Amino acid sequence: MYRVVGLCALMGMISSVAFAQDVGHTSPLTAPEADILIARIDDSDLRDEETLDQLMKIEYDRDKMSMGAAVGSSFIPGAGWGLMYAKKPVQAVIPFALSAVGYGLGAAYLFGAFDTEKTEICRHKPSSSRVGDDECKRGTRPFDPNLEPRIDNQDPDPRSADRMTPYFNTQGDYEVTFAGEDFDGAETGLVILAGTYVVTTALGAVWGGLTVKAHNDQLRKDIESTAQNRRRDVPAVVAQPLIAYTGDRGYFGLRLDF
Repeated sequence: MYRVVGLCALMGMISSVAFAQDVGHTSPLTAPEADILIARIDDSDLRDEETLDQLMKIEYDRDKMSMGAAVGSSFIPGAGWGLMYAKKPVQAVIPFALSAVGYGLGAAYLFGAFDTEKTEICRHKPSSSRVGDDECKRGTRPFDPNLEPRIDNQDPDPRSADRMTPYFNTQGDYEVTFAGEDFDGAETGLVILAGTYVVTTALGAVWGGLTVKAHNDQLRKDIESTAQNRRRDVPAVVAQPLIAYTGDRGYFGLRLDF
């Protein structure tokens, strides 16, 4: 810390003061140290001004992003709101798209779009093929001349080996069975909806939080770099005007601390 003290005689002011009778005979530059401090200019206003560190904090608080806001908003269905808050709309498309697909598929299962039921069918056992449902009834259907034309147990079975054997002899070649299965997609739909929410929310929260952290870290580095440049370029200088009285002389002084 260096100190420079500049002094100047009070000229006409001193001549009007009773204690400055011989100021013209003594140089202010060779004057002795003042014994009594008559006045000191108040610098309380300067002390109230923010320091550089305080200004850095104000600037950081103004431009920083909230980690809580980014993570918390990601819990809204869609999960891309945290990235939207972090000003990353392109990246936010990914969790939004995944949410749309997952929620759409889950809703389809929940409301029965994929529900199935067992279906009763007629199967020809020797060929292991599905045939018309009526063929399983022909072997037990009696002849009735009042209901003609219809195929009954007296008609030849074209699936028999000689194609001439009547149905009452080939009824054992046919059986009623079921195709498919009963399936209710409501439970599956709920699982898909819950899984979509968990996965997309986790993705959006982590991605949004990391984006905000990277932004805040870069902001802090930029502010600290700017502050370091200011400290190198601008020396800290404190000026303090003084008025002093030595007992027989009066002086006006300006002290510079740097």
